[in-house]
Amino acid sequence: MNIESSSIRYFREVYRLKSIRHASEVLNVAPSAISRQIVQLERSSELLLD
Repeated sequence: MNIESSSIRYFREVYRLKSIRHASEVLNVAPSAISRQIVQLERSSELLLD
């Protein structure tokens, strides 16, 4: 799985759960890793995802 698809998956889960912490628990990934991936997705797409 490439970084961008991980970023999208993480963003989708954060959006669904409305919480980075809850998404990290569901995805079994550190909250900081999710935050970094979302920032990277924002930069690569030149969009602010909030």
